[in-house]
Amino acid sequence: MIRGVAGSGKTLILVWRAKLLSKAHPEWKILVLCYNISLANGIRQMINQKLSEPEDLWDFDFTTDEGVNSITN
Repeated sequence: MIRGVAGSGKTLILVWRAKLLSKAHPEWKILVLCYNISLANGIRQMINQKLSEPEDLWDFDFTTDEGVNSITN
């Protein structure tokens, strides 16, 4: 459970924790609970975005069109 005042980074911590757990234990199903559908959709998008990001800046391939598009967007 994560608690804190508004704007303290609770959702960001949750997203990073979900990413770390999924990388450490790919066989696990990770459940994230929250109070409303719009927040759940936002968290889902954030988690999917974090999972698609490179682990390290040096892992990013700047030579592809995909790399160039993600920098400009």
